[in-house]
Amino acid sequence: MSFATNTRLSGSCQQITHEELTSPNAARLKVRCNLADPDINPAIAGHIINNIPLVPSGLYGDMAAVVARYIWSKLRPDHEAKIGVNVCDMHVDKTFIPKWPAPREGEWFEMEAIADLSSTETNGGTIRCHFRKLDDPKIQEFAGCTVTFESVRTWKHSWSAYEHLIASRVQNLVARANVESSGRIRTIQRGQAYERFKTFVDYHHKYQNMREVIMDYDALEATADECGRKTLRRANSGRYTLDLTALQSATTSALLATTRTASHLANSDLPYHRSLDAELSSALDAQNARLLTLAERLLGTASRSTAETGVRSHAPRLRSIDGVEGNWRAVIDVVDSLLERADTALDEFTGAVRRLSPAVAEQQKVGTVAGGGVKPGRIAAALRNRDIEKPQLRFEHVPRNDETEVFAPLRESKPHATKPLVDVQALEQPYQREIEEFRYQDSVYTQIEPIPYHPFESTTATFVDTEEAMYEMLGELEQATEVAIDLEHHDQRSYIGIVSLMQISTRDKDWIVDTLKPWRRKLHCLNEVFANPGVLKILHGAYMDVMWLQRDLGLYLVGLFDTHYACRALGYSGGSLAFLLKKFAHVDAQKQYQMADWRIRPLPQELFDYARSDTHYLLYIFDNMRNELIQRSDFTKPNHEGDKLWDVLQKSSETALQRYEHPVYDAELGQGPVGWYKLLARTPALLNKEQFAVFRAVHKWRDDVAREQDDSVHFVLPNHHIFSLAKQMPETKEGVLNMAHPATQTVRLRLDELLAVVCSAKENGKDGDDMTDVLNRIEPQLPRKIAREVAAAHSVAAFLPKPSTPAVNGANPTPSILPLRSATSAFWGLALASTAPQERRGYSTAVPSISLTVPLPPLAAEIFAEPPEPSYMPVRAASPEPTAVVPEDDGHDDIFVLKQLGTKRKRAAREAEPRDVMMDGMAANNDEVAIMLDSDAERARERAERKKARKEAKRAQRATSAAGGLNYDDPVVDEEQPFDYTSAPSILHPPRESREEARERRKKVVNPYAKSSDVPKALGRVQKERSGRSMTYKS
Repeated sequence: MSFATNTRLSGSCQQITHEELTSPNAARLKVRCNLADPDINPAIAGHIINNIPLVPSGLYGDMAAVVARYIWSKLRPDHEAKIGVNVCDMHVDKTFIPKWPAPREGEWFEMEAIADLSSTETNGGTIRCHFRKLDDPKIQEFAGCTVTFESVRTWKHSWSAYEHLIASRVQNLVARANVESSGRIRTIQRGQAYERFKTFVDYHHKYQNMREVIMDYDALEATADECGRKTLRRANSGRYTLDLTALQSATTSALLATTRTASHLANSDLPYHRSLDAELSSALDAQNARLLTLAERLLGTASRSTAETGVRSHAPRLRSIDGVEGNWRAVIDVVDSLLERADTALDEFTGAVRRLSPAVAEQQKVGTVAGGGVKPGRIAAALRNRDIEKPQLRFEHVPRNDETEVFAPLRESKPHATKPLVDVQALEQPYQREIEEFRYQDSVYTQIEPIPYHPFESTTATFVDTEEAMYEMLGELEQATEVAIDLEHHDQRSYIGIVSLMQISTRDKDWIVDTLKPWRRKLHCLNEVFANPGVLKILHGAYMDVMWLQRDLGLYLVGLFDTHYACRALGYSGGSLAFLLKKFAHVDAQKQYQMADWRIRPLPQELFDYARSDTHYLLYIFDNMRNELIQRSDFTKPNHEGDKLWDVLQKSSETALQRYEHPVYDAELGQGPVGWYKLLARTPALLNKEQFAVFRAVHKWRDDVAREQDDSVHFVLPNHHIFSLAKQMPETKEGVLNMAHPATQTVRLRLDELLAVVCSAKENGKDGDDMTDVLNRIEPQLPRKIAREVAAAHSVAAFLPKPSTPAVNGANPTPSILPLRSATSAFWGLALASTAPQERRGYSTAVPSISLTVPLPPLAAEIFAEPPEPSYMPVRAASPEPTAVVPEDDGHDDIFVLKQLGTKRKRAAREAEPRDVMMDGMAANNDEVAIMLDSDAERARERAERKKARKEAKRAQRATSAAGGLNYDDPVVDEEQPFDYTSAPSILHPPRESREEARERRKKVVNPYAKSSDVPKALGRVQKERSGRSMTYKS
C-alpha cells in the first residue's frame, strides 16, 4: 500500500510526501521539513557557529524519533506505549548551511525512513533514516542515523546499576563547591558558561537553560545545577528511607538558597547599607552568628572521631569572620575527609572494592593513625602532595653529592669469590671475574613444565623492616635455586636517587624489603644469595637496577637472567613487565602506581600489592620464556648462531658487569650524565654568545643547588625553564618568574641568586665562547665516533682492496683531493655536524673505499698546463694521433670538462656533421673520457661566432617564411643534437646580452603580475654579509 499525504506529524515533520507499508514488518516513509517554518527557524537562528547559522543535528534526531513512533503506531498499534525509541549512529557527512535570511518560498529538505520490524518481539526492529536536500541534486545524502526499538524496562534496569554512583558524584561536586576555596572546584554562572561556549557554538538565550555549572578541573567532572538536583531527587527516592530523603532535600535546598542569596549581595556595599538602616545591620549580625554556630556544630560532629575521619581531633573554632578565614584550611580538610568516607562507603556498597576483613581493617586503621591521618585505602591527593621528610638524612651513611673521585664499592666482604677482595683494583668491579667466568647451569637449557604461581589473593608478602626479619629472610633465600628481584626507586627529592623498596620472591614466598632504614648498608649480607652462582636471579630491565644495588646496598648479581632481553629475542610486540604480566599471568598491572612516591611510610595497601605483583609472577613468566627460547633456537649451528637463549644470557651477563660512577659535572664541555650537552643536543636551538653563556650558567647553578639541597635537578628547575631564561635573558625578578612559570619552591626562595646568575652570565657572554665553536670541539670526543669507527673496521668495506694512486710522471706532486662535504658552508657559515642521518641509513660512511669513481687514464703533469695557441684537428675515421703541447702557465684556472661519449647512433650523427670538432686523441675510445683545455679568449671567440650564426639563421628563416613558407626540397635539419659541454655558456660568468637583444626580450615578455607590483619592495636578491648578530625573523 503506497500513497502520499500532507499530514503534519510535528513541528519538524511538517509534510508526509510518501508512505508505503510493504508488509506487516516493513514500511517506507518520506517526510519534509521547511527550515523557514516559524517552529524551526528560531532553532537555527539560535545555533550560530563562526557567525553562520547551521542546522543542528538535534533537528535530525527529533525527526527520526517522531517518524519512528509514527511507524511503530502503524505496524505495532498494540505495543505503542511499551516501547523505547533509541536514536543512534548519527553521522553528518556535510553540514547543512541554510540560506539566511530564510527565503519566503521556504527551504526544504527530505528525510527517508526505511523500517524493518521483522522481529516478532515488542523490542525488535530498526529504522534507517537518510536526509537529502531537494534543491541540490549533487548532494544525495548529507546526514543519516539509525533508530532502534528497545524495552524501557531494560533501560531502567541498566540505569539502576549506575544511578547511585552518578548521584554520589553530583552530590560530591555540589557539596565541595559550597565550601572549597581552591581553584579545583569552580561554580560558573550561566552568563559566563555560555560565553565560554561561544568558542564552539553561540546559543540563543532562549536555549540557555543551564543556570550554573559546577566544574572539577582536576577530575574533569561537571554538573549543571538544575540537572544535578533532579538527578539527586530521583536517585535518592528509591534508595533511602523517606525521612532521610526529606531531610536531605530540605537541607540541600536551604543551603543552596542561602548560598545564592549571599552571592547576590555585593560585600563592598554592606557597610553602606548598614549605615543607612540600623535594623538591617542587626539582622545581618544575627544571621552571621547563626550561620557560624551551625557551621561550627557541623564541623564538631564531623571531627568527633579521628580514627574515622583522619583529621584533627579538635574541630576548628568559628567565632567570627576572621576565624573562618584563619581556619579555612582545617574546614576543607574536614569536608574532604567526609567526602572520602562517602565515596568509600559507596564503593563497598556497590562492590567496586571488597570490604576488608576485621583484622586487615584494624591493621590499616593503626597504619592510618601512624601515617598522620592518611587513608591507606586510597592514595589521596593530600598524601601525594605532602612534603615528606627526607629519609636519607637518617641514614648511618648520609649520601654525599660532591664526590669527584672514582666510586669506591661498598665492600666489607666478598662471598663466593674466585678472586679475593684484596686483589680487586680500584677501577674494577668487585665481581667482574666471577661474572665473566660464570657458566649457566644445565637446568637453564632444560625445557620443563612451568611451575604455577600461588594465588595472589590467598597468599601474602612479608614486610622486612627489621634486622631480625632480614636474617630470617636470608636463611630462606639460601634454600632457593631461583629468585625474582625488583626495585622501586625515588629520584625526585634526591640528587642521585635512593632505592626505596626491594621485592624478592621465590617459588613459595614473597618479601617486601624496606631499604629506607638507617641500617640499610647491612643488606650487603644478601650477597650470600645475589652473588651465589648456584642461584639464578630473574629481573626485568635490570640495567639501572644493577647500578642502584651497587650504589646504595653494595649488592652484585652473579647469574642474571633479564627477561627484557628475552622479549627482544622472541620478537614480542611489547617489552614491558606489564605486557608480560598480561600475556602469561593475565594480570592487569596498576601502572598508575609506578610513579608514586615510594618513600611513603607506612606503605599503603595499593602500593604494597603493586610492588608484590612485580615479582610474584616473574618466575612463572621466566619458565614460559625459557621454554619458548629453547623451542625457537637452533643448536646445530656453530658459534651459537641460532641459539636465542645464549644471546639472552650473554646480554644479561653484560648488564651485570655494569659499574656505577659518580656524576661529575663538566662545566666547560657539558659531558657526562648530568652535563648540559645532552640537553642542548636534543633541542634544536641556536643561541648567540650571550644566550649560550646564560644557558650554561643557569644549568650549572641548577646542578649546584640540587647537590646542595639533595634534590633532583628537575625539582629545582625544569629543562624548558632553562631554555626560556637563556633565550629571553630577563633582568628583573618579575621577568625571571614569568620565564620560569610556574616557579618551583627553590626558584622562589633563591630568586635573587638566580637573577644574579643570569645578569652576570649575560654580561660575561659578550666576549665568551660561540656555541658552534664549542659544539665543534665536543663532536670529536663523543662516544659514537669511536663506535662508528669500530663498526666500520668490522664492516665489509674494511676488507675491500684500496684503490691505488695512479703514477704521475714528472716532479709535480699529486693534486689534493677536495672533500665532498664540509662542516663549513660558504652561505650559512659554520654548519653543525650531525651523525644522526648516517646512523639512520643503516650503513657506514666512514670508509671511502665504497664509492662511485670515474676511471681516468694515467695523466702526465704536462696535461694540466694551458697551451698558448689552440690546435684544431678534424675527426677522422681512423684513430687520431695524440698531440701534447706544454704551454706556460698564465695564472688562470683551468676548466676540466669530462664528457662521456654517447651511444653509437648519436656518435654517428655527430661524425656526419660538416663542422670540425676539437677533440683529444683519446676521443676514439668509447670507454675513456676526453679532457679539453680552452682559453678564455678562445671561448669568447666561439661564443661570438655562434651568436652570429644564430642571427643569420633567424634572418634566413624569416626570409624563407616571407617568400612562401617551407621548401620541402631543402634538407631536413636534425634538431636532436648531443649536448656540447665545450660550447656551453659559463654558469658563474654568463654572457651579457646586447642592447638589441634586451630590447627584443622586453617586447616579447609579458608580466602577468604587473598589476600586483604595487606593494612594498621585497628584500634584494644579493645581500652583503654584515658583521655582528644575524637577523631573526618572527612570524
